[in-house]
Amino acid sequence: MLFAIFSWTPVAISQSKTAASYVERGDKFHTQGDLDRAIADYTIAIQISPNYALAYFNRALVRQEKGELDAAVADYSKTLEINPASADAFVNRGNVFGMMNDVEKALSDYASALQLNPRLTKVFYNRGNVLFMSGDLDGARDDFDRALQGDSKYVLAYNNRGVLKQQMGDLRGSISDFDQAIKYNPRHAEAYANRGFARLLLGKKADAERDFARSLNLNPSLRSLIQNRIAGISPQ
Repeated sequence: MLFAIFSWTPVAISQSKTAASYVERGDKFHTQGDLDRAIADYTIAIQISPNYALAYFNRALVRQEKGELDAAVADYSKTLEINPASADAFVNRGNVFGMMNDVEKALSDYASALQLNPRLTKVFYNRGNVLFMSGDLDGARDDFDRALQGDSKYVLAYNNRGVLKQQMGDLRGSISDFDQAIKYNPRHAEAYANRGFARLLLGKKADAERDFARSLNLNPSLRSLIQNRIAGISPQ
């Protein structure tokens, strides 16, 4: 969450409370999946209190979730204009730039976040994803390693490092990472699927099929992805 410090007049205090109530209701709409109504409430909060950083930040989250990336960048940028010490806003804007394939801007935002908080583990994870997508596999692996040094139970970092190791040909290493992801989150459908791919590449068909079955039991929507990937796999 973001907090900004202002000098309020009595009228401004009343306005801030009103704006906060709209943000609170917007948060509830967001949790319920009613994204348009969430945005509407955050927008009202901003109209009431134009320097309300949290309203911009939360509206950016929803716009990012909706795929409205340019609008999300604008809201994160406004958040940072009001509160330049928001490491979270730098991280999230970096993530959006990554989604837009603007690697340079994404890396710049992650660097700014780390200047504010050098121990912010999620920066390493997210930067690792951007480096992975841009083809810098060694850099990505280093960042996933650092994310896991900061949080030894970081399920997403284990899963994505496992995918990276698989791409680099370290199948047994990838399986070890998927094992860890599953250990800390036994309902992580993607980790079962990814471990299944690695086992299939190693020729362990029965084990792979068990993993695919577990994955689909947890998330049936992965069926076409798994089937398409299996079709392109040749065991080593």
